[in-house]
Order: sequence, then structure tokens, then C-alpha cells
Amino acid sequence: MHWSQKKFFLYLAVISISFFSFIIIIAPSELKAALFSPSTQKKQKTIKAYRLKSPIIIDGKLTEEAWRQSGLDDFTQSDPIDGGKPSEKTEVWIAYDENALYVAARLYDSSPQEITLRLGRRDDFVESDWFIFAVDPYFDRRSGYMFAVNPAGSICDWTLYNDINRDSTWDGIWEWATQIDDQGWSVEIRIPFDQLRFPPQENYVWGVNFERRIQRKHERNTFVWVPKDDIGYVSRFARLEGISGIKTGYHLEIWPYTVGQAYFSPEEPGNPFQTGQQYLGNIGLDLKFGLKSNLTLDATFNPDFGQVEVDPAVINLTAFETYYREKRPFFIEGNNIFSEFGRGGVAYNLNINWPSPTFFYSRRIGRSPQGYVTQQGYVKSPDRTTILGAFKLSGKMSGNWNMSLISALTAREYAQIDQSGQLIQQEVEPLTYYGVFRSLKEFSQGHRGIGILATAVVRNLRSEPLTTLLADKAFALAMDGWTFLDQDRNWVLSGWLGGTYLHGSQEAIFQIQQSSLHYFQRPDASHLQLKEDVTSLLGWGGRFQLNKQKGRTLVNFALGALSPGFDPNDAGFQFGGSDLINWSFVLGYLWPHPTKITREAVVAAGPFQSYDFGRNKIWEGFLVLAQGQFLNYWSFSSLIAYNPDTISKTLTRGGPLVKVPYGYEIDLSFSSDTRKPLIFSVSSGLYRRPTIG
Repeated sequence: MHWSQKKFFLYLAVISISFFSFIIIIAPSELKAALFSPSTQKKQKTIKAYRLKSPIIIDGKLTEEAWRQSGLDDFTQSDPIDGGKPSEKTEVWIAYDENALYVAARLYDSSPQEITLRLGRRDDFVESDWFIFAVDPYFDRRSGYMFAVNPAGSICDWTLYNDINRDSTWDGIWEWATQIDDQGWSVEIRIPFDQLRFPPQENYVWGVNFERRIQRKHERNTFVWVPKDDIGYVSRFARLEGISGIKTGYHLEIWPYTVGQAYFSPEEPGNPFQTGQQYLGNIGLDLKFGLKSNLTLDATFNPDFGQVEVDPAVINLTAFETYYREKRPFFIEGNNIFSEFGRGGVAYNLNINWPSPTFFYSRRIGRSPQGYVTQQGYVKSPDRTTILGAFKLSGKMSGNWNMSLISALTAREYAQIDQSGQLIQQEVEPLTYYGVFRSLKEFSQGHRGIGILATAVVRNLRSEPLTTLLADKAFALAMDGWTFLDQDRNWVLSGWLGGTYLHGSQEAIFQIQQSSLHYFQRPDASHLQLKEDVTSLLGWGGRFQLNKQKGRTLVNFALGALSPGFDPNDAGFQFGGSDLINWSFVLGYLWPHPTKITREAVVAAGPFQSYDFGRNKIWEGFLVLAQGQFLNYWSFSSLIAYNPDTISKTLTRGGPLVKVPYGYEIDLSFSSDTRKPLIFSVSSGLYRRPTIG
């Protein structure tokens, strides 16, 4: 007895149609007042930008006329006392001219000699005092930019998305300066308008926030305070008015490069590819251009990734490939529109024993060749595929449409083989086109949204063994969305539904059906059919979550399924097999304010289960999570999980089901007060965790 894939898909399709219809039709903004209770959020602060009458010198001294008027000092403490009064005064100003935005801050300190200043690399948020400025120039209440400066002059900058998330891969071009004196320290910032993206108009309304960190006191003060039992960041920004008559300008960056490389290694007699030395050279070009339509065009021709950090060495004994983090600048900047897929509106994703399939994994472009050499002799094989050219068009258009389009072409790669002095070649990677499109429409200042993601991989296969290993075409199409169920954004419903399609030779599809993602050859899987005469493989997947993510009580319910044929791995990544139905239910409770023992703490617990479409229970358990901070600023975290006897469909790697005995896991960790010069942590664990794949 097994679950019908078609019947389960129909159930999921009905849920999806109802879900996306609710987002688009049933819950438009004009009906919110009738559907939802009144909001309890505080009234939004409103401030006005000062139009400069004379130039500002960015030196951190605050001697200009613009900084002599009364500043904004209405800050609220978030740490260590949530909602408390700051221990030190902070005063900020914001001004502009036709080309740039200016921010200044006077950070008073009663003990300036104790100000914590540490140098760090860009985007390294070191343990230090900090001043942070955030701006939402679209005023969409979901996205923006954040700039941070510490007293030593170290900086961080991020893009903001999904209201509460940030991405450090963006490196804007802006100016800053700091000064330390007997009153504390001060900072000046200049942000050119051509570094920000916003629709051109005569008068602007933006969102802004300011934040101060005092490291020795473990103190965090914000201009717009969000209680710890609340969720939100960009959506709570103060309203900035008064900006008009500015020039957005053009943003153009060009990076041509030339590189020479020399390799030296021991000579191997008889091997023409191991002569002891090798010399290589290359040229290429990277380009970034900010279009007037608020889109950014990135292009690269024969890119140089030689200085990218090398991947760590990994010993992988599982049947699934290792996930490596993207480190190439062309691909990581602005990647959050893809990583946000299926997670819009959600503050936390537990994903307990869910393989979290990703439809776009940029490391596929320029990957290591997938073919192998069938000839005998000395072999020289390329370690990566050459990217002939790629471009990316991304940004936000009118009507709160976010979009990103990536197109790339990788070269045909050959291994060289020396057979007794005769040099021959064998193709190990075909000429391949990669296309990715992502679009996301937001409604009612991020209260709900709906999006689409499509990928295409087209390979020009012309020789074995590639024709028997790879699909010549791989397509994926998916929709995602979210909607908050009340105006205060306590409850949110989010999800996605998508499908994958592979086409190739009968030999290739036969091989793919037997891969670790599918294991159609399992002898006791009556719900699966291994077919030798098919040239395509079709699959579907989806997942939905219901979260209560504000207040003391937290709730997370998730239900997802991946059909046996679901396979996003040509353009995406999935660690773990398809043929999966998974659910989890977690309840949590938050203590945001000090008790007799802790300053803050959270505890969560709940069950989880996974099945295949043959109704075999392949994973089950119950977990308890706890983390927080003691009154002495020491932190702790713990995990306790228990797994009863289940069945594994992957342990025999295509063989029959195997019983997996019960297991448990206990993890404890503690870390000392981060305000101190010396910080240490200790952790321990007790495991009885059987291998499952």
C-alpha cells in the first residue's frame, strides 16, 4: 500500500491554488480593515532632512553649520534592558545636497578612555562600539541599505531584504570619518545617491533608522525601538521627509584584468604534463552599470576567479555531494532575491530533516567537469569549466516588482591524453547555457507577496560518455508567496510549489533514476518504477509553513513533499533524496526581559516525521531547544533530541529498506561575557546517532 503521487500532488495543488488565490484576490489591501483587527503598532516617527547650504567636509569633527542645530536624541535601549533609557546620550543629524545623503552623529561617553575600538576587515562586525545608519529609499518597508562605522574607522555595509534579513555581499562606495575626544566620539558619513536605488520623482519619502552599540556595557540603543517579543526592522523605520531636487546619477564600474600564473612541482619522468613548471596567462573584463530604470547590469567576460578563496577540504562519506558556499563576487552580490525564495515574510525556518532544495545554486556555473576519461595514458584534465561570458540584470521596478535575470555560457572542456607520445583529446564537459529568472511582486508594503523562479540548463552533448551521463535539457519552474494574517504581522503563511523536467538519452535518464537523489532501483519500492526506455523525468515539490513569530508564544508548523522524480540539481542543489513527505510542529516560549536567572531566553519543542511515498516512516523524533543569556552576560544553548526506531531508504544506496535503531543527541554550550578582553567558550555533546545515508 502506498500513497498515490498524483493524488498527493492534487491535494498540494489545491492547497497551492487556494494559497496563491488568497494572496492575490481574497486579501487585497482595501479589505484589510474589514478582515483584520486594528493594528497595535506604535505611531511611526517622522523626521525631516536638512538641505545643505554649504559643503560638508567628511572629517568626523562636526564643525559645519548643518550639525550645529538640535539633533535627534530620542533613542531607546534594546540591550541590556529592553525598552530602557540609554546610559549615554546619542545625537544624530541627517542632511543632503543634490548628489549625496549626509549623516552625522555625536556619541557622548562619560568615560571616553573606555571606548572599545577594534580594527577589522570590511564587513567584519568586530566586538567594538558601533554607529549604524539604515535607509529604505524605496519606502517599500521591506528592503534597504545599512552602513556601520566603529571608532577605529572599520566599516560594514549590507543590503536589507525580507524586512529582517541582511546581505553583506554588497560593497557600496561611500565616505566616512570618525573622531574621538573628551566628550566621546563622532562620525560623519556621505552616501552618494548613485549608490542607492530608488524611483526618480520630485519629492521623496524614505525610511530611516539609527543604532548605537556600546561594547563594554553590552548596550544597544536604537532610534526606532522594536521590542524583543516583536518581529520587524525595515517595516518600523522612521519616516524621512524633505528630500527633493536630487540627482540620481549614473553608476559605472569597469574592472579589466590580466593575470600571469606559474606552477612549480616535482618533475615526473615520462609524463609530458608534469615537467616541473607551467606558465599560464589570461585576460578578461568585469562591468557594472546602474541603469536609469533602477536596474543594475553586471557583465563578465572570461572572469578571473583565481583570487577567490579556496574551498575547504572535506571528507564526504555520504551518497550526496558536498555543498560549497559561493565566493565569486559576480554571483554573490544581490543573490538574496534567490535565497529568499519560499521564505518571504518568515522570520525563522526550522526545516527539521527537510533537504531544503534550492532551485538556483550558482556554483553550477563554472563547475568542475562532470565527464571522465575512458582512454589510457597520462592525463591532464581541467579542474573547472571556463565561463565564456555572463550577465546579470537585477533591481526593483515600479510597482514593487523585484527581478533578476542571469544568463551564462560555459565552454566545452577537454582532457588531454598522452599515449606513448601521441596527444589526443576527450571531451569532459559540454558547451552549456544557463538561464535563471526570478521575479517577486510585493503588495501593501510587504504585507504579502508572490513570485516566480525559472531555470534552464541546455547542453550541447555530442560524444560519450557525456551523452550517457547528463541530461541535455533541464528546466525548473516554481512559484512562491506569503501573506500575513493580521495587520500586526503576528501570523504569517508562506510556501512554494514547483516542478522539474529533465530530458536526455535513454541511458542518461536511466542513470539519473538510479542516482542517490532517486534510487528507483530499490527492490522493495513498489511505488517506484525504474524505466530503461524513457527520455525524460518529471517531478514536483512544495512546502508550506504557518508561523506565529511575535509575542511570547511562538508557533511553527511546516508540511512539505518532494515527488520521487523531483530533481533540481542541474541548476540547483538538494542534499538528501526526493520521494519525501515531511512535517514538523514546534511550540516555543520567549522570555525577552530579565528574570531571576536570565536576561533573555527562549525554549522550543516539538515532534517531526518523514515518510516516503510508499508510506515507510523514514525519520521521526522529538526535540527540545533552549538558548539565552544569564544575568552575568554569559550565554548558553542546548539541544536535546530523541529518535525512535525508523527505516532508512538510503543506507543501502539503492538496495532494500533497512531498520535504523533509536538514537539521541544532547548538546550543551556556554560562552563567557563578550564585553571582556578575554572570551572563551565550551561545548560538549553526547550522541547515539546512526548513519542514515
